[in-house]
Amino acid sequence: MRYVARDADTYQRIAALLYGKWEIYPLIAETNAYREVVPGTVLEIPVPRTSSAIHTCADGEKSGYPILSKKFYGVESFAEFLRYHNPTVICRAGNRIAIPALVTQEQYSAAQALYAQMNSRGGLL
Repeated sequence: MRYVARDADTYQRIAALLYGKWEIYPLIAETNAYREVVPGTVLEIPVPRTSSAIHTCADGEKSGYPILSKKFYGVESFAEFLRYHNPTVICRAGNRIAIPALVTQEQYSAAQALYAQMNSRGGLL
């Protein structure tokens, strides 16, 4: 999805609008190389992870939370988020790593529906 920035937009406001959760703004920011957000800027908006998973580390797998963040979220920005949810686990063969959702499917769907409704009325309020 692409989003055209409007007056007073920030990565946090865009994340709140499109994901229903401002805290995951690094997903948009890193995807767009942290470009300055000014009116007219076209931003790529990735789909956030909406389901949790358990990852079992394989023998010889490149490890580290930044690598796992990139693999499961598409960006490295959530390495600390993964570390927080796995405080005593390191990625070694056979170890299991919790991969939490960034936002629930319900939050994401509700935000997308509201955004579509606002746009169908000729733009945001």
